[in-house]
Formats: sequence, structure tokens, C-alpha cells
Amino acid sequence: MRILFVSDIYYPHIGGVSEHIYHLADEFEKKGHFVRILTGRMSGDFFPDEERVIRVGTGLTVKYNQSVGRITVVPNPYVVEDIVNRFDVVHIHGAVAPTFPLLALLFSKKTNIFTFHPTFDKSIPYMILKKPLGYFFRRIDGLIAVSETARESFRKYFPGEYRIIPNGVDVKRFK
Repeated sequence: MRILFVSDIYYPHIGGVSEHIYHLADEFEKKGHFVRILTGRMSGDFFPDEERVIRVGTGLTVKYNQSVGRITVVPNPYVVEDIVNRFDVVHIHGAVAPTFPLLALLFSKKTNIFTFHPTFDKSIPYMILKKPLGYFFRRIDGLIAVSETARESFRKYFPGEYRIIPNGVDVKRFK
């Protein structure tokens, strides 16, 4: 199977989403799947997995929800359309933000899986944009949240059947 991970956040940005995608991609590759990661360009060192990473647009750092995140500005959105439709599964990570997640959902004609990572008590942007974002949300075939808290954060704005799949920990790294 051809699997594309889509995220505004990936190495060299260090954090839970980057780690989650990196290790999940490794496991899918071990099972024989073809995996690529679509993310934004950012300055940083070369990472060993760069061969499987597709970088388009420019990643910008934003502070939101007491955290530091990234959004990716893509001057030509049709580049994203061309990329996502080369894969059988488009697995998006992060939040329903006006960047890669929405572009991937807009253009994908494939199976769309969305893993929600952030947690928050309330979101004024989601309250305001719930109806227009509903179009994109209906294009998601499978909903995953990394925790009960993440699920509850999103479910109040975007109802659906979420599956809880916690972040994994590579225990070999700590031996």
C-alpha cells in the first residue's frame, strides 16, 4: 500500500507529532508499505529519512494553545493535489488548520485518515469556523485521537466516531 503522511510539523521540529509520524512510518515500511511524508520546508540539519520526506511550501512557526506549532504556506496548492493522489491512503496529523490538512482533504480522492494530537478546553476559531470546516471534516474516512483529552477537544466541534490510539514509545531507546 502507498501511504502518505501529511503534517505541518516534522523534523527538524522536535516534538510528539514528529516522533509519532517518524516511528509510525518506520513500522509501516517494515510491513512492506511505501511511505512518504509531506511537510513544509524549514531550515535545519539533514535527517537520515530525508529520502522519504517531500517538502513543499514554507513552514512558519506560530504560538498557539500554549504551544509552538507550524503552519505551511504553499504558493501553488495544486502541487499538493498532484502529490496526495499518488497514494492509496492519506494520513493527516495535527489539527484541522488552514494549511496542509485542509489542502490534503480538499484534493484527496483516496482514503483519508486524520490523527488529532492537540488538546484544548475550547477553540474560538473552531467555534467560528465549525460550519465551513464541516465540508472538509466530512471527507475524513477514519478519525484517530492520541488520547481521550484530544478526542474530547475535537468531538465537541466535529462529532464522529474517534478511535483512541495513544502515542507509542520506542522503549529500545531507553535501555
